[in-house]
Amino acid sequence: MSNYRHYSDYLVPKASYKPVMTREIIDEAPDNWLSFYPHPSFVAILRGLIEKFTKGDRSIWITGTYGSGKSYAALVLQKLFNDDEERVKRFFTENADLIAPEQAKAYKLDPIVLDSWDPFSCLSEN
Repeated sequence: MSNYRHYSDYLVPKASYKPVMTREIIDEAPDNWLSFYPHPSFVAILRGLIEKFTKGDRSIWITGTYGSGKSYAALVLQKLFNDDEERVKRFFTENADLIAPEQAKAYKLDPIVLDSWDPFSCLSEN
């Protein structure tokens, strides 16, 4: 018997876990994206994006190592701006303590919902 421990001794991924998030996977069910964990880097990206929009800028750059969640974060950002308003409100309400701890008790989070903005529209189909 081995004296070594493995991550699998402590952590078991959900059956629905996908090693790479794609638009097709996130769109399989309307609520798929709501399980995204808004870690501090994502919150910084979200705040930076909103700040840039208020200044008239229309782009941000997301960097990170392979497997760090860049695609998933970008897809969730897209959902925050394009998805059904009720799901967006649910995401902010369920994650209020992570996204805006200073406002969590007041629940004064007004999500931005745009009807026709697609951050991936510049990508070719090829």
